[in-house]
Amino acid sequence: MDSVLEVLSNQEDFSIFIEENLKLSTYVPLWKQEIPESEVEFSENGDFSTYTAEYGRAIMASLIEKNAMKPLRNMPTLGKIQGSIGRMGNMWQMDEDRLRKLRQMEGRFRDQSARWNAQKRETEWLRMVTFLFNPYEIAAIGPHKRLDFQYFELLSNGTLTVDLDNNPDGITIDPIDIGLKKYGVSVVWNMANLATMDPIGDLRRARDEAEVNGKKVIKFRMTPKTFRIMAASKQFNESVKLTIGNMEVTPAGLLGLDRVNQYLVGLGLPPIQEETKMIAIDEETSVNAFKDDRVVLQMAPVVAKMIVSEPLEAVDPHPNKVYSQFENNWISTYRTEQGRFIENDMWATTIMTGAVNVQIIETDRAN
Repeated sequence: MDSVLEVLSNQEDFSIFIEENLKLSTYVPLWKQEIPESEVEFSENGDFSTYTAEYGRAIMASLIEKNAMKPLRNMPTLGKIQGSIGRMGNMWQMDEDRLRKLRQMEGRFRDQSARWNAQKRETEWLRMVTFLFNPYEIAAIGPHKRLDFQYFELLSNGTLTVDLDNNPDGITIDPIDIGLKKYGVSVVWNMANLATMDPIGDLRRARDEAEVNGKKVIKFRMTPKTFRIMAASKQFNESVKLTIGNMEVTPAGLLGLDRVNQYLVGLGLPPIQEETKMIAIDEETSVNAFKDDRVVLQMAPVVAKMIVSEPLEAVDPHPNKVYSQFENNWISTYRTEQGRFIENDMWATTIMTGAVNVQIIETDRAN
């Protein structure tokens, strides 16, 4: 039996390996739930007219320099970049422990499979392939994690931030503000101001101004933390009643999303959609890409498009590499004297084509 890794050095076998295993993966890019396939646009020359970003990483891909080697650990920083689609790319070396474990699994399979029935052989083979697939899956989804982060930061804060906190292995760029209309509130929403906050008035005023030009706000979007502060306000607790049996009682902080939405719709306001979009920055840290202390007023189902382009190796492949694709992300593997390596390379960025259909209430800023 040939080593699995040797089999994967064949272009066709590697492509099948990636494609078939990704069919079994539970990962679905969050941005694809917001941007339909019809809004994914290919750019032949890799340019577009709005703004840029470049990136890749194991969990959430790192922004990297356009012509740089993909980083194993870190890279020099770079200032603001404009004019081209973002590049995501990373390189991983398969560690000796994983390779040693794989060789042990292969040896066991080779020595004992003749005594196993067909079901046992299939189970053990699948276990071995699943173990091997893990680093390739990380390479496949990493750029999409970065796109998830980018989309929800743009949606909830109107900015693109690439710094050492969310891009430790790559470049930093000056924060980019795309100019979404933003409102403050009459009284800052926090636990100290529960008695004086006017969340209903804040929502209504922003809604009324947003709809001046004939638009219609279809929903408010906010994180659970922002919702809990709003729902705990004196205004909500005195206005919304809960029915328990035959009794109508003051909720005393017990208001849930469904009850609040019933109340808001009764007032002629749009419903609230809670947003938890957790993205892993590294192996130990995850953040909610949807910013706290923000209420997004969304006036269209789709407010962005994804612009993609092909990496150079799509048309000029390296002779020592084999390639596969996942949602416009190119995954490759190869071997050198230094070891076995896995890379990804994706060129894509989000642009808010529907910026007029998104406005933001900053609940941590008073008017």
